[in-house]
Amino acid sequence: MKKIIVAIVIVVLVVGGYFGFLQYQSNQAQVKFDKSLEEISQYADIYYENLSISPTMSASLDNVKITTKIPPTQTINIKNITIHNFEQKDNNVVADLIITGMEVDLGQIGEDGKILTELGYGNVLMVDAIINFDYNFKAKKLNFKKFSYSIKNLGKITVSFVLNEIIIDQKSPMSIIAIYPKIELNRAKISYADFGLADKIFSKIEKEDKLKKADIIQVIEVLPYNKEQSKEIKAELVKFINKPNNITLSVKPAKPMPVSKMLTLQSPESEKDTLKIINLFNLKIKGE
Repeated sequence: MKKIIVAIVIVVLVVGGYFGFLQYQSNQAQVKFDKSLEEISQYADIYYENLSISPTMSASLDNVKITTKIPPTQTINIKNITIHNFEQKDNNVVADLIITGMEVDLGQIGEDGKILTELGYGNVLMVDAIINFDYNFKAKKLNFKKFSYSIKNLGKITVSFVLNEIIIDQKSPMSIIAIYPKIELNRAKISYADFGLADKIFSKIEKEDKLKKADIIQVIEVLPYNKEQSKEIKAELVKFINKPNNITLSVKPAKPMPVSKMLTLQSPESEKDTLKIINLFNLKIKGE
């Protein structure tokens, strides 16, 4: 699902290319927007059918097509982007937008796409997303209050996080792409609401590997993680497996952690490694 998130981030950056457009009438906003598209053409080609500003100062972009030029290149088709707020004021940028009907070609997202097709989701997913964040240029802090995307009959992922050391050139918002190694994670929370995917996966495992839910739970329960933190995590995982509904993972390191360090962490191979990861991130899991 990484490419879905990348696609949504690209949409946010594209919209961010024209801070303050909501103060204009539709025709003026279109001129300003078209100019911003020229400025970011080195990163992506963007086409759309209509841009309108409502009396309530919301903006609507219809039938948007974005072709990225940053590897991995991809084409993103979106039925509608509604921007309720996206403006720069003093040292802050505030954003509130909704993406409806974003097409995701499962053939373009690697092994994940292949598995979803095998599970009966066809060749194209329709994704809806809600994005709400604020960014402070002076503090170099990005607060994603809500970043969620949902897929019919599959599930909904909701993310909130705070990142430090986000340095964005006010004249070129796309510059954020180049500075990710310096970014620090302050805290984050990820929630998954299941709309049917989990049971499909468990059915596939049972059919191909002859493992039922009870067998998977048994494997989890016999893992030799005896610390109280590990016991709590195991209990929450078992709860979700028994009745897939919602599961939430939260992390809050004792001090902000560089993203570059996170990318170099190895998968845990022992109880000691697992406890190290749990403590490093102050990891908590809650199943419902």
